[in-house]
Formats: sequence, structure tokens, C-alpha cells
Amino acid sequence: MAYEISRRRSGGLGTGGDDPFREMVPLRAMMDRLFESAFTPAFFGRGGFGALGSGGLGLDVDEDDDHYFVSCHLPGIDPNDVQLQVQDNVLSISGETRRRVPENRRSVVQESSYGQFERQIALPAAVDADKAEAEYRDGILEIRIPKAEASK
Repeated sequence: MAYEISRRRSGGLGTGGDDPFREMVPLRAMMDRLFESAFTPAFFGRGGFGALGSGGLGLDVDEDDDHYFVSCHLPGIDPNDVQLQVQDNVLSISGETRRRVPENRRSVVQESSYGQFERQIALPAAVDADKAEAEYRDGILEIRIPKAEASK
């Protein structure tokens, strides 16, 4: 019985030869992503409050000639637990979600994420933060920020 023997070119990392650890790099990247997603609440990552590849709350920003309008989805969050700040044309939305479990109940399954959150977004032009207004209705925070006169 004859066996065919094939030879591999010898070579180390980066020499163009076969690298026995070459397959380990994609595996390492996949494991890193697995652990990142396992220990990061869905609230901060994909699938929580929208597709959040940027790591924040799902929001939309629109404008007209005089204002920026920011709509942020915050279902089930007490508006008193949300803070807004505008500094150097960066809007920061932060707060905390809390789980409220009635007495005499025990958790069986918990898929929702709770804890602190923060999202920052740079606005394209200067704004007049002192005249900003916000309204929370039906789980959506609507923020209206006037543009500075120099930006109009």
C-alpha cells in the first residue's frame, strides 16, 4: 500500500508559506464578538432599542431652516429618569431603566435589559441650547433644538 506524501512549503508568519495559526485568527475574532455580545446588554447593542451598531439609543434627527428635531425611542422609561444636555453642539441623552417587579413575584425569564444608558450625537451646526424644548409622549422623546443665528 502506497501513501502519497505531499510537502508543505516551510515559512513563518507573514512569509507567504502555510501558517498553522492562520485559521485561528478568524476564530479569535468570532470568539471576541461572541463574548462582547454575551456581556453587553441588548439595550446597548443590536436589537435593543433599534439597530444600534453605534452603541446607543435608536434615534432620528431631522431639520428645517430653523431647528433640529431629535426623536428618541424610550419605551417603558420614566421621563424623570432621563437627562438631556447640549454642550459644544453635542446632544447627550442619558438615564436609567429599572425593573419593577411587584411583591410576591419571582423572575422566571428575564430577557429585557436594565441599567444606565447614554447616547451622544454631534449636531451638524451650532445650536442655541438654552432654547431647546423636549416632550415625552407614548415612549418617544421629541427634542427641538433651535439653530444658532450664525448657522441659519
